[in-house]
Amino acid sequence: MIAYGSVVWWPKTQQAGAIRRLSGIQRQACLAATGAMRTTPTASLEVLLNLTPLHLYIQGEARSVISRLTRGQMPISMLHGKRYNELNKELENDPIMGMPSDDMLPQYSFGKNFKTIITGRGAWKGGPPINTEVACYTDGSKTEEGVGAGIYITKPKTEVSLSLGKKVTIIQTETAAIHHCAEELLRQEFKGKTIAIYSDSQAAIKAISSMQVNSKLV
Repeated sequence: MIAYGSVVWWPKTQQAGAIRRLSGIQRQACLAATGAMRTTPTASLEVLLNLTPLHLYIQGEARSVISRLTRGQMPISMLHGKRYNELNKELENDPIMGMPSDDMLPQYSFGKNFKTIITGRGAWKGGPPINTEVACYTDGSKTEEGVGAGIYITKPKTEVSLSLGKKVTIIQTETAAIHHCAEELLRQEFKGKTIAIYSDSQAAIKAISSMQVNSKLV
């Protein structure tokens, strides 16, 4: 509750007096939680309990709000004033926080023109579990060197590899592989054929089949 509305009053947390008061509030909670002696330094208690100093926590919450506003609503400069713009510019200049986000305001899609099936390993004993004219296989991988995805289409034989940088999550990688596979099928102008796209990611399959969409990629 202490961070409520912090996007409005966060500049106060840069003042020495406010930092001392917030530190005092957190100190009381730390002493009550640990039973430590009253002479124990606040910083030591925060390290022991893995707590972020309150003034930094509040600034972080304000940045989080600004980030969410810029992703799915009107431009910040049209809605708010100087303090909002300061945080917005700071986030834009950050190499990670300034990157495009996959998040979006929820939308609903009730008309799916495809079907999804999740099978067990046993279904593959005799080969692909679905008899189709064209079979496609997608996969994603994430290592310390980077993130990538691969696509293989049986007829005509097509192999595609994708480099996705280093910041992509594994579910985004798996979903991107399925997305690019569908785009490749459209590029090759498949018509009047039954097609199966196989993925080993249940999370990606469930995200694609969900009626509620929270991801721009999906």
